[in-house]
Amino acid sequence: ILIKLVYQCAMWLNAFPAKNGVSSVYSPREIIIRQALDFSKHCRIPFGSYCETHDQPKPFNSMKPRTTPSIALRPTGNAQGTHKFFSLETGTLIKRNYWTEYPMPDSIIQKVNQYGKKAMQPDDTFTFANRNRTSYPWNEEVDQQLQLTDPEPSEFPAMAAEIPGVDL
Repeated sequence: ILIKLVYQCAMWLNAFPAKNGVSSVYSPREIIIRQALDFSKHCRIPFGSYCETHDQPKPFNSMKPRTTPSIALRPTGNAQGTHKFFSLETGTLIKRNYWTEYPMPDSIIQKVNQYGKKAMQPDDTFTFANRNRTSYPWNEEVDQQLQLTDPEPSEFPAMAAEIPGVDL
């Protein structure tokens, strides 16, 4: 998921004209890809939002679920406004044009944390590593500078932050 966040940041950095760039009118993305980003298509959902992506099962009249619980990652940048999502059912990347955004329930947060544990990412640290999972030597300095703190306790800890009547 973090890699897709970096991709999204790079896409948006290249979406605007550079101050000392080749053109003061066209962005680097427009010069290379020859396509501008459209706010109404490419800014429809923020990164990390929980949503149900709409599938198109075949045949259409089956009893299979027609939505997939997912986490929004980033727009693909195409003309249709397709976005990439992390499927919470399969743990894979999916592309969809249609979705419904919902508030993030506690069960989804726990499920995303489970995927993080499967990826062998420790709970309280953020490490930078290469593709062979070898950490860079400057990680210790970064960890000491961050000074991570515990989140504030909830006002009503007995109440789960779930959507009433929706099984996830």
